[in-house]
Amino acid sequence: MDIIGYKARRRRLKDWDYRTPSMYFVTLCTSERKHLLGKVIDSKMSFSALGRVCEDIFLNEELAHRRCMVDSFVIMPNHIHALIMPGSSYSLSSVIRTLKAQISLEGRKRSCQGRIWQDSFHDHIVRDEWDLLRLREYIRDNPLKWELDRLNTGIVDPTSHRSAAL
Repeated sequence: MDIIGYKARRRRLKDWDYRTPSMYFVTLCTSERKHLLGKVIDSKMSFSALGRVCEDIFLNEELAHRRCMVDSFVIMPNHIHALIMPGSSYSLSSVIRTLKAQISLEGRKRSCQGRIWQDSFHDHIVRDEWDLLRLREYIRDNPLKWELDRLNTGIVDPTSHRSAAL
C-alpha cells in the first residue's frame, strides 16, 4: 500500500492467525515516547501515578483469567514489555486494545491528561522454550540496561509533575 509517497509496512506476520493460543512478547510505547510511566533510579523503576495504574492492571487477576495470561512484564518510563497469551476467544489486538483503554481510563481518573499511547504496538511470537527464557531475561534486566536502551529518549512529560504525586 502506497499512501502519498509513504509505503506502509505490514506490522503483523502474514498468514498468522493472532487468535491462535500462543505466547507473545509485546511492546507498548507511550505517545511520542514521553516518560509518562515513571523514571529509572539506580537501575530500578520508580512509578508515576500512571505507571502504578499500569502495574495494577497488569497484576489484575481478572484480566489474567478472562482476557489473557500475563507471564511477565516490565514497565519502563516510556514503554511496557510483556509476555502475554490471549484467552481462547480473544485476538492479540483485542487484548492490547483493552489494556490500553483500561490504562487510559484509569489514568484520566487520576488527572493524567493528553494522549498516552502510540497507535500501534510491536509483537513477537514466542517460538520455543529458549525464546521464552531469553525474553523473560530481557524483561527482568530491562531496568538495569535503561541507560543503553534505544527507547530511552530522555523526553520527560512536562505535565508529569502534576500526576506524580497522586
